[in-house]
Amino acid sequence: MPSELLPDGTGRDERRLHPWSWLFVLLTNLRTVALPAIVLLVFGRGETWALYGGIAAIGLALYSVVYSFGFRYRVGDGELVVREGIFDRTERHIPFSRIQNVAQRRNPLHRLFGVTELRLESAGGTEPEAKMSVITVADAAALEQLLRRVGPTVGAAQSGDTHGSDALPAPEVLLRLPLGELVRLGIVSNRGMVVVAALIGGLFQSGNDPRDLPLLRSLWSGMEGFLGEWVQGHGPWELIASAIVFVVLATLSLRLLSIVLAIVRHWNFALERDGSRIGTEEGLLTRVRAGANASKIQRITVEESLLQRLLHRRALRVDIAGSLAAMNEASGTRLKWLAPIATPARVNALIATVTPQLAIARDDWLPLHPHAWRRLAAVPSVLLLLAAVLGGLVVAVSQGQAALVDFVPIAGGAWLALSILVLLRARGWARFSAYAIDAQVLAYRSGWLSRDWRVLELSRMQGAVLHCSPLDRRNGMANVAIEVAGTGSMGYSIDIPFLDRTEAEALLERLIRHAGEYPAPLVPVPGGATPG
Repeated sequence: MPSELLPDGTGRDERRLHPWSWLFVLLTNLRTVALPAIVLLVFGRGETWALYGGIAAIGLALYSVVYSFGFRYRVGDGELVVREGIFDRTERHIPFSRIQNVAQRRNPLHRLFGVTELRLESAGGTEPEAKMSVITVADAAALEQLLRRVGPTVGAAQSGDTHGSDALPAPEVLLRLPLGELVRLGIVSNRGMVVVAALIGGLFQSGNDPRDLPLLRSLWSGMEGFLGEWVQGHGPWELIASAIVFVVLATLSLRLLSIVLAIVRHWNFALERDGSRIGTEEGLLTRVRAGANASKIQRITVEESLLQRLLHRRALRVDIAGSLAAMNEASGTRLKWLAPIATPARVNALIATVTPQLAIARDDWLPLHPHAWRRLAAVPSVLLLLAAVLGGLVVAVSQGQAALVDFVPIAGGAWLALSILVLLRARGWARFSAYAIDAQVLAYRSGWLSRDWRVLELSRMQGAVLHCSPLDRRNGMANVAIEVAGTGSMGYSIDIPFLDRTEAEALLERLIRHAGEYPAPLVPVPGGATPG
């Protein structure tokens, strides 16, 4: 069949997936069998549920192979028609106007066969409108071209023009990340530690002591023997120096692993603008293309960790309207990073280009409560004091008064140093943290050594809540939290703490009035809160 899918009728014949689609469906479903198989075969143990789970997963995989042969799709008048199933058939008509996001994912096997996985997603629902597990790259590109031409909500330049020219303007590249930037990204990220922690957790979750595995047992025994000889043959200062060298080498190794992971994930990262559609493409082994209409961006987050500040870099992240965010996060097809790393000036330029209404460079920031720093430092300071007192009691009871005399200066010095650090953090955080609101957006910034900015459109707001703890009430403070579509159980989109109670109530009232201009207004309830 021709690769062109044109709205004048060409390419409207019913299409199947790629002939090798069954192989990819099988490999995808076999992932569910991997964990039970490892438990049963590698570790030589497992519960009955693991065996039953493996059998059920194999049955599901076989059914999916058969099911993949029943998938059909064709282009209709302003819609995509998808037929699924063999015994129980389903036919869905998906208007082009409903499609908000087009994502592609190509792992090395996809690239070997010249195919791709294509996902067509809308702003609502709990699953993609259509998931074409394996189609040719040419067919995927042709379908995207069609959506560009006739789908105004997915970035078409000719709004509703279904008979426009085939020659569409090339997407505008807004950002590319060279190798040097990916190295910096690996340095400022902590993905290496996350991977190591996940591996260690996986070993313990297997139900075995990791030291019982042959390879790890040999490494552990060798390390114990080496450390024992080293400790016996060296003095305390040499041991301290050795510990410092070990920590430095371990840190460098984790950073090196983080650099490798950043290169693998974000290799040849490109941010493009195609009309009103924003898209990214990245990946060394698995190439992922994700995109969405710029009008669907409901919140931006600018992140600046301490290492990023030292390297004069920031990160720009976006949240897209819809309920597929969590699922897309797991599948890797969510449009998340507009700039995993970039200079502050470049980040501001990208915001001005993509979402100018969500700028973080503002001159109307409002401070939090004047005593916000005291409120922030209160709980940690009390906990530190309790820890010091309890530690002294334990030493006095277990080792006697003489040991307590030696313990007090050490514990007192540690408590003083940590208390000063807590106060410095609280003052720095309260000095920087602020919020801003106008007719269109609500912005909030926070942080001390690491900082972040969050800006969302008020038209995306689904709910607002005023809440305060007993300690907040005692200090005349309150928090105002904002919900947007798609946050669900992941918490509030913006939570502004330590506001003056009167100011917080005025802010909540303003949000309620603003929400009243939309079809689903917020209604205040007793207690100063509003339901989402």
